[in-house]
Amino acid sequence: MQFEGFVSSGRPYDRHIDARRRGLTLAHDHDIAVLFVLFDAFLRPTRFADPHYEALHRPLLDHLADTDAEVLDLYPHLLDVMAREGAKNLASFWLSVKPLDGHPDSAGHAFIAERIASHLREWHAWREDG
Repeated sequence: MQFEGFVSSGRPYDRHIDARRRGLTLAHDHDIAVLFVLFDAFLRPTRFADPHYEALHRPLLDHLADTDAEVLDLYPHLLDVMAREGAKNLASFWLSVKPLDGHPDSAGHAFIAERIASHLREWHAWREDG
């Protein structure tokens, strides 16, 4: 099944989730920490009741919540960027190629790198305290 052109359920989606699960198991077996970074090039400047969020984003968060992986969800951070800029989309951060497939441009890569670095510093400090 698809939502807004993205696979949201069915056999391809299940294969995707199974592949992620196998990767997590392999990493866990080798004592490798995993950080999943969720980003969405096509979110809208709404909060979390949006159908796009509910159909595409929340199911991934729910799946990852059932794992021992660390998760950095960029969704709220990107909403904050759009609010600050008064933007209706993230065109300032992304390139889109056809078929619809969002890729970060240089500003998007810098934003993602800064968020990951900040998250890893906080995560490391937390792990050192625990």
